[in-house]
Amino acid sequence: MAADPYRGFDPLFDRTNGSNRWLVKASAQLGDGVNPEAVLFGENGQVKVGANLAESVGQSTVLYLEWAGGKRLGIVDEALAFGRATGTIPPGAPDVITQGDDKRFRSQLAAGASYTTENKITFNLEYHYNEAGFSRSDWDRWFAVGEGRPADSPVTRELWYVRAYAADRQEPLQRHSVFLRADWVDFLVPKLELTGFVLADATDGSTLWQLEGDYAHTDLWSFGVLAGGTTGGRHSNFGSLPRGASVLFKATRYF
Repeated sequence: MAADPYRGFDPLFDRTNGSNRWLVKASAQLGDGVNPEAVLFGENGQVKVGANLAESVGQSTVLYLEWAGGKRLGIVDEALAFGRATGTIPPGAPDVITQGDDKRFRSQLAAGASYTTENKITFNLEYHYNEAGFSRSDWDRWFAVGEGRPADSPVTRELWYVRAYAADRQEPLQRHSVFLRADWVDFLVPKLELTGFVLADATDGSTLWQLEGDYAHTDLWSFGVLAGGTTGGRHSNFGSLPRGASVLFKATRYF
């Protein structure tokens, strides 16, 4: 199935800060390095609750946990409803796939740890859970419905619109994922920084990866290279994306 989401441009200037929102936070200090926080957030009559917890273990390690939940649709039905409300998807277009079209309490979770070594390498390892995201059966339906259809098919466009909606919201489309990031300051030589990350779909094993190197040659000039790509089978989350790999060379002049 070719990748060709709904085309069009709408900056939605009239929607900037167009919603009434409120936020209540409470935090506490429960000892050395333990700082829990509770959050209550409301927008357009919908309320979400959340909690964050971070704890320092020694001088090199930080453990953290973030959770949020509230009543909402699955990401598929939410995307299609948004598309119709904004006119991107024709009002009469049928739902090509659905996650049940029921609004219920759904959770999001991020649990991880950060560790810094003596030679200036920082590692972050995290597990992410998005209950509104795709399950394995959701992925099976997504690929089955689009199999063999041309890129300009309304069904194909609607399927890719769902994925574009999640990307625009910076929300994980996958339900379970693992994230690993490493940052090395003064890699091999002073002023050279190397950063890389891998985001893996824990259900199908496909990955999104990126590696970046930046060298501050002087106070005015820096040079760098950025490489990124995906791995996975044709019927996997990241493996089905149209771009396989890319490399970008950078030269920056500060004024």
